[in-house]
Amino acid sequence: MAARFKNRTQILKLSLNNLGYSLRYLSSTLVQNVPNCSVIPLWSQKVNNFGYLRVFSGNFGVHITGSNSWHGEQSTVSVSLVSDCKDVLKYEKDLGVIREFICCDASNKDDGLSQVTIQTDDNKIFQNFKSTLLERSKLRIEMPHSYELYLNSSSQAPVTVEKLECDDIKIHTEGNCLLSQLKSQLITVNSNSGDILSESSLVGDLELTTNKDGRVHLGKIQGNDMKINCEDGNVMISSLYGGDVLVNTQLGNIIIGDAHGNIEVTSISGDIKCGSISGLLKALSEDGNIETKLTLGGNVNATGLNGNAIIKLDSDLKCKLELSSKTMNITPDLQIHEKSERTADDLTTLTGQTHGAGEQYGTVRCQKGNIDLLQESWFVMPKS
Repeated sequence: MAARFKNRTQILKLSLNNLGYSLRYLSSTLVQNVPNCSVIPLWSQKVNNFGYLRVFSGNFGVHITGSNSWHGEQSTVSVSLVSDCKDVLKYEKDLGVIREFICCDASNKDDGLSQVTIQTDDNKIFQNFKSTLLERSKLRIEMPHSYELYLNSSSQAPVTVEKLECDDIKIHTEGNCLLSQLKSQLITVNSNSGDILSESSLVGDLELTTNKDGRVHLGKIQGNDMKINCEDGNVMISSLYGGDVLVNTQLGNIIIGDAHGNIEVTSISGDIKCGSISGLLKALSEDGNIETKLTLGGNVNATGLNGNAIIKLDSDLKCKLELSSKTMNITPDLQIHEKSERTADDLTTLTGQTHGAGEQYGTVRCQKGNIDLLQESWFVMPKS
């Protein structure tokens, strides 16, 4: 059975005295902080510049990096096994043998695309090697940045995908997923029990899902259609540029820095906070609080069943208002014209407009809570 899973192309041999060289061999900044790694080249193959990469791993973490170093009409796919075990010498033999159970294959299709498949023999690896070694090892894959990616990792070890520019990226993992510098028509990530994290920009339509208390923490995201779903975890997004965006979590908080587009956010028991909105923000929280700021070009439709709401307005913003709550506090320096108030069913409803008639609106309803309506000047530092 071992022979069946040997690499189909020649495996580059590495003498044991080279096993401990520094991780500086790797180009990615995401893993350079791990010292004294053993890096074993497993496989390298020339492929066409465009194609597909499929990765199936059940024992290791996976680190995939895209490369734009085309050589004419061909590129290179390379696979290495990286381990940061403290006692490297103790596992030298295992590291050399384990590659027999990692199958790598590449083929060229009639349409000019290459298909690359990397698969680990999970059962054999689990039976023959200690968990200490497996937990501290990962597959390092360098691929053409233009390749579509399908990655399935059934290990709790983290997955990292970076520097790709392609049509489709699909990732299913059990643990944490780190994303960096990705541009694709569609990026789909499902983490069963981990977090989805990104500090850089993600460009393309997004479908991100975490289960249990898995979080989604993102930097800048940009796309036409985005869906982010969590069960109990928090969602944090530094800046969002979208067409239609859905963000949902049951128990977690949702925090968005700057939002542009039609944004719909829902949290059953968590808080919702949006630094500023240009477009439309629809926010619903049953037990949490809602806070946002209306700027030029922004509209808000917010509903809090048991919580409170804080709505901040840019100075000189022309905005139509409709506010309903048990209690209401309006900053004294905010003048509301054509003001009308009525009370029914223990709710006070206020309508009016600020600084004259305008197309923008803010509709806020807190059935059992309080609404604070504030006005901010751009040169005044808001209180934390």
